[in-house]
Amino acid sequence: MATTSRSTGWAGPRINTAAIPSESKGEFNVFTPFQDQALFTSDMIEDITLLYGVSTSYAQTLAKTLLPDLLTIDTSKPSGFLNGRLLTDDVIDAEFALLTNGALKTDRVDNDSVFSNSFPYLGTAQPRKPLP
Repeated sequence: MATTSRSTGWAGPRINTAAIPSESKGEFNVFTPFQDQALFTSDMIEDITLLYGVSTSYAQTLAKTLLPDLLTIDTSKPSGFLNGRLLTDDVIDAEFALLTNGALKTDRVDNDSVFSNSFPYLGTAQPRKPLP
């Protein structure tokens, strides 16, 4: 029987970075998503409340929404973050708005990707600046 593990808990981008306490980040990446709620809910609620200035009840709702850390999609609803993810989704802006209950809506960084309407959908990579 094959065993699986995740190498990083980033189905919800930056949930680990934004809402899991520093001392638990390594464990969050090792355990399966199905252990997330039991292991990380209380710490996540505390971190969200303290870091983002939201109420405990709002942080509890977020923890229920964000854990387990799985990328889910309901095909009966429009696609886009938190229901799947589109290439054009600015997930960091969406998460800022979510974590702060709308108090912070953007990181003020534009999406610098150019997308195509045909596969592989991603445009030409942005050129790297030469090192000084």
